[in-house]
Amino acid sequence: MTIDNTFLRNLRNKLNDYSTLYGTPFPPLSPFADYRTYVRRVRDANERFNRMTRRALSTLEFPHMALIITGSNGRLEGYPSSPVEYVIVGDLPNVESLPDLEVKDFGSCMSFYMNDPNRVFPSRVLDGFVVGGDEEYLQQAKKKVIEEMRDTRIMRKIRDKRKESQRIMETGCQKFKGSFITHFDLNRGLALYQTDNGGGEARSFKYGPLRYVQLKILEELYNLIEKGYGHAILEMPTNTAERLIWMHDINLLKLTSDEVKRVINSYRYFLWLYHLSQYLHHQKGYNELQFDAEEVKEHLETLRLLDTKA
Repeated sequence: MTIDNTFLRNLRNKLNDYSTLYGTPFPPLSPFADYRTYVRRVRDANERFNRMTRRALSTLEFPHMALIITGSNGRLEGYPSSPVEYVIVGDLPNVESLPDLEVKDFGSCMSFYMNDPNRVFPSRVLDGFVVGGDEEYLQQAKKKVIEEMRDTRIMRKIRDKRKESQRIMETGCQKFKGSFITHFDLNRGLALYQTDNGGGEARSFKYGPLRYVQLKILEELYNLIEKGYGHAILEMPTNTAERLIWMHDINLLKLTSDEVKRVINSYRYFLWLYHLSQYLHHQKGYNELQFDAEEVKEHLETLRLLDTKA
């Protein structure tokens, strides 16, 4: 079988049938539920969808590759009607990515998004769940990413992105192309979710507290790699909360069990608010979400434990 852009386009067409979890949220996934219950249901729904997709694609051939679901769906945190991100990893030296289907070849840097050295996302491999092909290709890809994370240039990019997410977490704002985007406003108790024609996107709590925790995890993994235990990452869960528990269990976090639980609880709180912003925007056409500013401040303070005790 020839692996080329025709193969990729045909595959992309087949994946269109599975591009969203359920089209529109159904009652058990109502974001107006208690946030702990809601996030648990989101995790279960994402896991069911990933397995359902793997079964649906089981009759297709994926030579020299693995097709993975990544991003929020790989982390089992995807909003029910968000597009699903697929990535191909394998021995594919002459195959170019499509705009909506990334190909990662073992001969290139797998930490780069679309082979762009300015867009460093090792998590796109580390968050992967195999839905087609051989699981071993994902394991090989993870080993390569772990080795790439030894490169201080890659870790510097990750650290810079973490610092940016931390600034957003503190201010609610992000500098973008010479202007400022407001993601959330603690003074007014408002989270914004909208797309600007110039490319600037307000995304509620995504680029602040949620991205901060995800990037902080990557930073701590670098310390594990430097100590010679990078192979342990192959056993790391993809779900953020489960990763924090795993990191605590192997003594990678200098937090007590109670502090880890509090950080996880706050992360889930912000995931719920982010999904609620998505729901109001996509289902109701609203760009603003009113929130309890004091409660948000308390949860932000809890997330700072990752910085003060890392």
